Amino acid sequence: IVADAKRTHCGIAMEDLKGIRKGKKKVRKKQRATFSGWSFSELRQFITYKVQAAGVPVVFVNPGYTSQCCSNCWHIEKANRKSPSEFECRKCGYTAHADFNAAVIIQILGLCGWSYGGEDEFTRLQPQAIAFPGG
Repeated sequence: IVADAKRTHCGIAMEDLKGIRKGKKKVRKKQRATFSGWSFSELRQFITYKVQAAGVPVVFVNPGYTSQCCSNCWHIEKANRKSPSEFECRKCGYTAHADFNAAVIIQILGLCGWSYGGEDEFTRLQPQAIAFPGG
């Protein structure tokens, strides 16, 4: 990830998933090993370490509503997620793979983060806090 960002002269935008495991989540017995094996903080640590050495900018955006927000019109609604892999905006009808749509949202929020002066200022912003024409 970091090598590609450096090669293409790009930055990295990621969701800030600190505290994702806080609170009690009920998970089926079959899924416990998979769920507890997720290592978001380890990935964040690796990327943070590597970008410092490579000189690649990184910003961590607030994950709130990134999976429910339309990358076309910025309408946020829980029902926009038809399934874990399908996204269909209830306002404008835009359809896309849910992961692709969320990645576009994270990309745009990351760009806004850099323009607002970096992670410290931007981690408080969420999709609904940004006004876009037609949104």
